[in-house]
Amino acid sequence: MPTQKILSMALVGFLLAVLSGVLAIPPEHVTKVVLVTGLVLGLSLVSIAGEQSRASRFDKLDAQAYARRHPNHARDGKFSCQACNSQAIQERGILDAPEYKALMCAHCNHLLFYKR
Repeated sequence: MPTQKILSMALVGFLLAVLSGVLAIPPEHVTKVVLVTGLVLGLSLVSIAGEQSRASRFDKLDAQAYARRHPNHARDGKFSCQACNSQAIQERGILDAPEYKALMCAHCNHLLFYKR
């Protein structure tokens, strides 16, 4: 998500301001600021890594991969379900990944592949 990248950039800017001496932190609060900043930065990095992992999972199961695994169900750009042989394929949105669509069998609900 873009907000995670913005948050990470803001934290890096904050750290640079502190390290360069532009922003002074009282000595009694340094430990707290370091811990909170490290925690937020760590959570941002974990979240960004999770987004990368999810995107690679969707990208691995694409039309080309489906065609390689099931050549009898992918001919001339038309796909059929490998589970029930139906040619009724529906495109469905994915709530937590709106940039991707799931192509599924309308007959048996089997997932064929994802597309962007």
